[in-house]
Amino acid sequence: MILDSFEQLEAQQMHENLTRLDSALQREMDLLKVLLIDWAEWDDTYQYMQDFSTEYEQSNIVNSTFVDLDVSAFVFLNAKGQTAKHFTFDVKNQQISILSKDTLKSIEHFHKPLPPSLSGIIKLNNQFYIVTSNKIVKSDSLGPIKGYLVMLRIFDTKMVSALAKRTLLLSLIHI
Repeated sequence: MILDSFEQLEAQQMHENLTRLDSALQREMDLLKVLLIDWAEWDDTYQYMQDFSTEYEQSNIVNSTFVDLDVSAFVFLNAKGQTAKHFTFDVKNQQISILSKDTLKSIEHFHKPLPPSLSGIIKLNNQFYIVTSNKIVKSDSLGPIKGYLVMLRIFDTKMVSALAKRTLLLSLIHI
């Protein structure tokens, strides 16, 4: 009888912990999605998909953008879901990094058939990322669609630690 009570209490605590963790993860994905929509539904990005101007890159895709937004990569897909341009940055080491061809192919794969948007956690080249994507349209949210913008945020020990603190699940830090 006492054992059953402990099992019920443990199951209830585990359910509450998983619910808090799920909410915290969803919040992280939602925050990244808000950033992404701001970029993807912007006249400047829409124009960029037509001319790939270096002015856009020099004004917007700079090291401080990656650091301030805590974004690991911007991947611009054309309207067919193929990589048109991509930019990556290792926020931890403060240096430009590279996404492998396999990683880019995986990102393209997740966009076929083309969804209006994508959001979740994926594993690419033995690294987990929060990923979100959205169609690239004008600032008034009208098209035609020029492609898709994908943002990746590395899911590393720093993020796990932040989630653990936020959800009071300090045992997660040891993962």
